[in-house]
Parts: sequence; structure tokens; C-alpha cells
Amino acid sequence: MDASSSAYQIMSYFLLDYELGRSTNLLKDKVIRDLYKDILYDIKPHLYKTLGESLYEIVEPHLTRKLMKKIYMPIVYGKTHFSAINDVEQALEYSISRSDASKVAGAL
Repeated sequence: MDASSSAYQIMSYFLLDYELGRSTNLLKDKVIRDLYKDILYDIKPHLYKTLGESLYEIVEPHLTRKLMKKIYMPIVYGKTHFSAINDVEQALEYSISRSDASKVAGAL
């Protein structure tokens, strides 16, 4: 893994968060984990419940590791909700309204 989750490794250390430590490969595990794939896997059921079936069906094919990394990596450094909305709009190629993009970004 690259250093993209190093801030989350530091957070897991100071917060004594065992699961986050495993997810960021700070603690040894049998496999090398990918924090952003784990986030993507864990967030899909939440998004389905939050967005509703019709919006989720539009959004789901565009949910990628790249989008998760683009949104979650800079959060610890102060990424804004407005910036996350722009990331969602760009990932979905501006195929949904700004208010729906805001709803998706808020749910992420």
C-alpha cells in the first residue's frame, strides 16, 4: 500500500482502534488490506438505505476505490463537503442533479 492511509494509521494508533489498525496494515494480518476497498464494501448497504433504490442504482456503478480514496484520504486534512460534492458529480459524469450529488456526498 502507498502512504495514502498513513494519517489513518496514526489515528488508529492514538485512538487504540484495532480494526482501523488492521485495515491500514499498521497491525499484522494474514492478508494485505486496502482501506478504501474496505470502506467501499462497508458503505454500500448504508448508501442503499440512505439514498433509496432508484438513486442507488444510478450511483452504484460509479462507486470505485478511486472515488473512496479521493473523498476519504483528504478528510483528515480538512476536505469539505462542497469538495466531496464536486468529486461525486465528476465521478458520475454530471449525470445527477447537484442536490442528489449533495445527498450522495453526505451519505458517504
